[in-house]
Amino acid sequence: MVLNLFNCYSNVSKRTIFNGINIYTNRLTFGRGRLIYLRTRRVVAGHDHKGKAIIQFDGEASNVHQPTSNIQTTLLWITDSIPANNHGNEDTANQKVGIPPPPSGSIFRVVEFGPEDDNSRTEESIHLSSEGANQDQNARHPGMHRTHSIDYAIIMNGEIDMLVDDDEVHLKAGDVVVQRGNNHAWVNRGKEPCSIAFVLIDATPYNLD
Repeated sequence: MVLNLFNCYSNVSKRTIFNGINIYTNRLTFGRGRLIYLRTRRVVAGHDHKGKAIIQFDGEASNVHQPTSNIQTTLLWITDSIPANNHGNEDTANQKVGIPPPPSGSIFRVVEFGPEDDNSRTEESIHLSSEGANQDQNARHPGMHRTHSIDYAIIMNGEIDMLVDDDEVHLKAGDVVVQRGNNHAWVNRGKEPCSIAFVLIDATPYNLD
């Protein structure tokens, strides 16, 4: 799979290259609340009936949702087995899925986090509880959650803070994060949106006892 990200916000364009991925950003005030409108070109390669390598899909990813006033998600691909099945020509992103990956599966998505406020924090807590994330009642932030997965995250643009139980780190474009089923929250305390590419892979639940 090859990925070009087109983030559309203003009338100022910028092209950067991160690990061989072309990223085009264009800023524009758009969307509900403080959120921008993120458009992602998704290219999926596979095989035809003779086994020849082909481009199966090339276009703007369409499974885009805005669950809160400052979060937008774009679903790019889902697998439901390990090892993954590379046969067929189904677009696996054309389905509704929660935050965790399917059992023995994976999820590839891009999430845009706009600047947060009191309302968006409340919205995020409700969203997380309705989409299968595990939450602790006395967590330090309403967005604190965990999933039974190992998560790989690439900060594509912007800046964001990642909170864990008693610590936090400030992250910028080009930084990467590995989450191992731990509590965490993504908090945008700045004035500009932050885009993060996530790959979540099902994992054995961490035993808290």
